[in-house]
Order: sequence, then C-alpha cells, then structure tokens
Amino acid sequence: MVHNSRKSAALAEVTGVYKLFDGGRGVKPTSFEVRKGELLGLVGANGGGKTTILRMLAGLLAPEGGELSVLGHILPSAKRALRQDIGYVAQSQSLYQDLTVRENLLFYANSHNLASSGQKVEDALERFALLPFAGSRINNLSGGWARLAQLAASLLHAPRLLLLDEPTVGLDAATRADLWAHVRRYAGSGSAVVVATHDLDEASRCDRILYFADGDLQVNGSLVEVIVAANVSTYIIKNNELRNLPKVLVNHSGLCSLNDERGSLRAVVLQEKAVEFLGLAETCGVSVSLVPSTLIDASTAFHRRRLTDD
Repeated sequence: MVHNSRKSAALAEVTGVYKLFDGGRGVKPTSFEVRKGELLGLVGANGGGKTTILRMLAGLLAPEGGELSVLGHILPSAKRALRQDIGYVAQSQSLYQDLTVRENLLFYANSHNLASSGQKVEDALERFALLPFAGSRINNLSGGWARLAQLAASLLHAPRLLLLDEPTVGLDAATRADLWAHVRRYAGSGSAVVVATHDLDEASRCDRILYFADGDLQVNGSLVEVIVAANVSTYIIKNNELRNLPKVLVNHSGLCSLNDERGSLRAVVLQEKAVEFLGLAETCGVSVSLVPSTLIDASTAFHRRRLTDD
C-alpha cells in the first residue's frame, strides 16, 4: 500500500533504502516518509528490520543503496550536521551508570552546548518526575526510572526528530503509560517521533504504522488501513474450549490463530476462507459471532500469508 504525503510536511524521506547482513537479515528496498507532528510506529516481530531502520535514520548505520534524507540533509554523509536535531534512545541503556541522573543530564546538556544548561536540566527533572532521583546513580535506579532518565536526556536539546527503539521493554504498566504520555506530547509539539516496537497493543497508539516482516515493508498506513490490508475476519466462538472444538475447524486452512478469550475462543480467519469456515461452523453446530479485528489479529494474518507464500 502506498501512503501519499505532502512533501513539505516530511521531515525525513526514505527512497529505496536497503541494508543486508550475513544470513539475509536486514532491510529490503524500502520507501516511506516521516511527517512533522506525527508518531510513527515501526512494527513487526524481532529481526524484522526495525532497529536497522532507526539506526540509518540516526546516521549511525550507512545504507547499501537508495537515498535517505533527514531534515534536508542526505545521510550518512551529513550525520554531523544532524546531531543537534536528532534524539536517539537505543534499546540498551546509554547513560553513564556511575553518574547520578542530574550529572548525566548536565553532561548531555553541555555536550550539546545548551544555553542555561543547569536550568534546562532542572526543568527536565521536574517534567519527568525525576527530582526525587536526581542524586541517584543510574545503576541504582529501577529499569523504569532509568529509562525515563534516558528519554529526558534525549529531549534536552529539543530535537526535531526523536527515534525510540523498544522504549518500554521491561517497564511496569504505570511507567509505560508515563513514557507514552511524554512521547505523545512531544510528537504533538510539532516535532516527529519514530518508535520501533514489537508490542502490537502499543503500536496501536501510533498515528501511522509501518509493518515489517523479515526486513520487508508490508503495509504503510493508519491502524485501520493496516487492519484492512490484512484482509482478515475475526470471530468469537462462544462458551467453548479448544479441546471441544471439532477438528475440522481447528485444522481449517484459513485459520490464522485460535486463542482463549475469557471463556470463549477468538478465531482469526483469512477473508477468502471466511465463508467456508462459517459454513463448517454451522454444520458442526458451533456458535460464531463476527467482531472487529485488531492489529494483533492482522499480524497473525500477515504471518500466515508469508508462510504460505514461502
């Protein structure tokens, strides 16, 4: 699916960019744009190419081909010029473990030559609720607070493009919600945020989704457009258990997934096989109700279709 955009609103343009590693992993020729004011999600299973895309956007990894323009600069040759305009939060902790939260933020502020760096650090500590931990070393913080400190550091210089790689892995629900609130506000401020995640519930928060599988961009669109592109139907089989379901339904060729959901079963079926599946269910005396599909349902369909194509 091609998603049209206004070129004037694009902060980054990726045209036919690819990067391959030994074993065939990497990113196949890919084209998309990052728009001002949006929260863009790079979605897919581990190994799908999300981190590679982020590292290329940050100028940390050179593509093998194609053209990559970020904030008007061609990468990777202009990566130094972009240092002040890009914030990057990697999966691993990048702050100095033996320094306190405040010392880390001051180091980042000074490395970007920020005016009034001390005040900017204090403002960030307050904004991210980090004041109680300002004097704590990073290695003494919980994973959630350390992650928020890392995000605070990446935003000190007010980058126009913020890149986040699996930012909420290992966080509790409350900290995860806090982090997403910060990210959403920042995207809405006029900059853009690109977040890579394999968590499909979190991906549903994004304005637009790029769904990757094995380094190949499958769909580029809104949440609704991605679900529609999966061409899948989802059903609830009421008051049933997997062990009681007729094998003709469990083994149906159009079935992508079958999971327990509060005492019933959730069946995700390829759209082209849906009529056949419903006919068999009726013959077997199984009660089936159509429900809206989710991004998780769509993901199972994309995976099933790739297995079939292979």
